[in-house]
Amino acid sequence: MKKLLLLAVSGILSFVQAQIIHVSADAADGGDGSKEKPFAKIQQALDKAAPGDTVELAPGVYYERVKFPRSGEYKKPIRLNGPRSAIIDGSIRFKQEWKKIPEYGPNAWHTKVPADLFPSQVEHKGSGLVVSPQGSIIQLYEKRVGNLKIATKDPHNTWYAPELMTKGIGKTKMSFIQALAMYRHKQQDVIVSYGDGRDVSKENIVFSPPLPSIVIDGVDRCVVSGITIRHSYLGVRVKNSLGTVIEDCRIMRSDRGIELSQNSDRCTVRFCDISMDPIFGCDPWKKGSWDAWKGHKIGGFWDRIAINIVNSKGGHRIHDNYLHNHWGGVQDAGDNPDLDVHHNFIADIEDDALEPNGTNRNCRWHHNYIINSRCAFRIKCIQKGPMYAYANAFFNCKEDFRNYKQHQYPDAIAYIYHNTSNATVGIKNNAVKMPPGMKNFHYLNNIFVCDAIYGGSNAHNWLDAGNVYFCRTQSALWQKSIDLAKKHGFKSTSKFFSHANHGVNDFNKGDFSLKENSPARNAGIDLSKFALPGIEEFSSRDSGAVPYGKAMFKTYRNKSTLTYPPAGSWPQEKEGEK
Repeated sequence: MKKLLLLAVSGILSFVQAQIIHVSADAADGGDGSKEKPFAKIQQALDKAAPGDTVELAPGVYYERVKFPRSGEYKKPIRLNGPRSAIIDGSIRFKQEWKKIPEYGPNAWHTKVPADLFPSQVEHKGSGLVVSPQGSIIQLYEKRVGNLKIATKDPHNTWYAPELMTKGIGKTKMSFIQALAMYRHKQQDVIVSYGDGRDVSKENIVFSPPLPSIVIDGVDRCVVSGITIRHSYLGVRVKNSLGTVIEDCRIMRSDRGIELSQNSDRCTVRFCDISMDPIFGCDPWKKGSWDAWKGHKIGGFWDRIAINIVNSKGGHRIHDNYLHNHWGGVQDAGDNPDLDVHHNFIADIEDDALEPNGTNRNCRWHHNYIINSRCAFRIKCIQKGPMYAYANAFFNCKEDFRNYKQHQYPDAIAYIYHNTSNATVGIKNNAVKMPPGMKNFHYLNNIFVCDAIYGGSNAHNWLDAGNVYFCRTQSALWQKSIDLAKKHGFKSTSKFFSHANHGVNDFNKGDFSLKENSPARNAGIDLSKFALPGIEEFSSRDSGAVPYGKAMFKTYRNKSTLTYPPAGSWPQEKEGEK
């Protein structure tokens, strides 16, 4: 009894000791963190915060990069919180003195920038962000386009900065991409050129170094919630951290949203709204979108990812996020086992919406809804598995499933089941070498509303069963792809309909549930022998992402309608925690 009383008192004292530490961008120096005398800097408050404390930001703009210095505890995280009107801005403010620089074209201007924009400990010098009032600008990489002797050439461009800033990129030149920018390391300046020849000095352009706005490294159970992060090369970087949560945040006009990397362990990203916001948008169907893609990929700094997971301990939960107007959605690279990526709404993606690109041991990608992506689900060189992709819905994407296997991992196992797709090509191969191809891949009980059952390099070489393929436009590609598949020995127990209605309720309104007379009803095979996660939802054996009689699943759900562990309470206590 005495022990129980002591524990109860200890719990009460712990609750009493938790405090709210206030910060205001308008505060005077010398504050103490109270509501009456808030700190002027976020870092001051984080330095003071103890387990259970909340650093509360008032509305305003905070020009800081901050780091959590200590850990929270089980059920007592350290929280950085605020309303959406509390904005952490990653840009550096300085006096800009713009001058014309004709050697880079008639529309090019440059200005000296502070040394802070070239931090020493970054992988690529000059990879910081350049943002105009209309949105972020394609950032050329001087190392790739600064020397005519090594410039890459293609039918439309020599990838040399002066030529690019004069003529633009691809067939659409400057009309689509609108502007280009480039940092020069040696000169410590930045060049900006608009296709319409506007006076750059009047544009109010902002610059950010290639650094994260918030760092959580070597500390556990930290929470970032509610706030907005903008003009950031990377919004939040998490390393060497257990149980950290990023929730309800808006990350905008930023190259990269959230990164869970080295030794991050069972972290959560949920209910966040993340966008890159280039001036031209990221709709892959727009004329000129491929020119923008090449600008980043050939002349710039490669990929940008809304949520990037790389070489972590894994176990992360990534759910109910809205990822849009971005280069990429969710990517995993390296060894990140036991991922659970679900109920995310992903729209207008310039490259890949979902990209498993690592070992993918027991990783689950499910109940995601993806529209207007260049590639909805790119299975890129998974090395082991089993990987599970199920109950995802894809609409109006250039590609839905792409098998990519530039490197050979013949023992990699992937299960792709109960998804609904309406891309031109049902399943596409890219850089797949035969043999062994994708022999351990299983496409089961999916719906493909397509013009060709497969496309790309080499024929089918995976288990194909219980799928329903519908020809959507009576294209000649339909029979051609079937004949070629048979020629390569393709075997399938799936169903192929060249004239039947698919029986999906309404693609255009995002309703992928089945009508009563859909040919996809009871068209699937029994998946119980595969011991797959999520199949209890599909006991009727209907093919597709939503079985008959069930409503279309929701994504980016209202958190008030869900039950989920409060920040700091998952995972359970680790050894040594109290």
